[in-house]
Amino acid sequence: MMQPDLFAAHAADRRDLGIARAQRRAERECGPTWTDAAAEYLAGYARGTFGQPFLIEDAIVGCPLQKPSNPRAWGAAVQKAARAGWIVKTGGSAPARTSNCGLKALWTLNRP
Repeated sequence: MMQPDLFAAHAADRRDLGIARAQRRAERECGPTWTDAAAEYLAGYARGTFGQPFLIEDAIVGCPLQKPSNPRAWGAAVQKAARAGWIVKTGGSAPARTSNCGLKALWTLNRP
């Protein structure tokens, strides 16, 4: 019999709390609509890739929006863009410079 992963729920709670804290700080620093604008930027970036997979860190590089002091604030923008159906995970991953070449999810334009 498999044991339930008792830490998974706590990890998700901590992730969500961290994203919410980073989002609040970004909206204090960059304006109350920063998350919405960042999510829309990600959707536009995805359209510009013509369906090619991308890492979020690559999308952020050219973003004209004010940069929040904590890059984790992008987590809220990614979630918002994904929940809106603008971007989707491809199921693949690639090494990310921001994570010492740790694997990060690849995203693409959602084509319903």
